[in-house]
Amino acid sequence: MYSLQIFNNLIGTFYIMSYAASSSNNDHGSGYRLKFKKLEFLKLLEIAEPRIIYRVANFYYFNFDGFTMYCDQVNELDMSRFKIIRAIEFSNIQWSKTKNYDD
Repeated sequence: MYSLQIFNNLIGTFYIMSYAASSSNNDHGSGYRLKFKKLEFLKLLEIAEPRIIYRVANFYYFNFDGFTMYCDQVNELDMSRFKIIRAIEFSNIQWSKTKNYDD
């Protein structure tokens, strides 16, 4: 009985620690997307301080506060001080191989 109680306490502690670690990281996104105009997006970048920003065509996006934040009005000059990673697709629909994305 005593060992079961210790086990349950350990599991509870692990769950709380895991939740706290994931909650404190603002890089976790969801299927919900928020679109911003240029000035609001640039202000949000200052607040969020994302480690990585992704780019697909003219869309720039990153995860913050549980959402995917994006804008299609900024340009390369606006984003030149951030680390940008190019992606091939921006979608919440499952990807299927229908195009040739090889460079």
